Amino acid sequence: MISLAGVAGLPEASNINGCDGKDPKNRPAKTAGNPSKRRTLERGNVYFVAAGRHVKIGFSTAPLERLRSLQTSHPEKLEILHAVPGTQLMERSFHRRFAKGRVRGEWFLLSQEVRRFIDWLKRREEPKRPKRAEKAPPSPRKRKPLTSPEVVRLHMMRLECGAETPRGYLITGVLEGMERLPHYVRPDWAKDERQTLQFEIKKRIERLAA
Repeated sequence: MISLAGVAGLPEASNINGCDGKDPKNRPAKTAGNPSKRRTLERGNVYFVAAGRHVKIGFSTAPLERLRSLQTSHPEKLEILHAVPGTQLMERSFHRRFAKGRVRGEWFLLSQEVRRFIDWLKRREEPKRPKRAEKAPPSPRKRKPLTSPEVVRLHMMRLECGAETPRGYLITGVLEGMERLPHYVRPDWAKDERQTLQFEIKKRIERLAA
């Protein structure tokens, strides 16, 4: 092997074109001013174009125009399967994901894995159906006040004796029991008649009549 070290006119390898980074003019440009970085982050669409058993995963800011330009140089009919908003970074991540099926460049085998991935992307973009508004629960029925002659007589008796008296409290208990009676369901634990609402009302009426 021929060594170039020490040949007149050739600088040390570490200093060629300022490769050591010491020369400010030769340092890598910052990300904000680097055109290649700006292109990588440029917003566009990552598209999937099918041709027979193969699919091209590429990036373009105008995927339909890109499809037309590809078709002019391709013998098979091309079909755009899907395009998702993204950047060249996303395109590269897709390339890495399906690297085992790469045929050449941006062309990959149109495997079931790729098809399932495209379907998943489509589902992600479907608008969510608005939830059905829940029906408001029905308002409870208002119980109509009882107006039988017996009830009217009890109200008159309570007015005469006063609602705050022991007799008035007893009459109030009878009236409340009679209001509950049309909707009353005997509980399972009420094995004896003396545990029912009917018996309770009956005993109070007996005490009033005494």
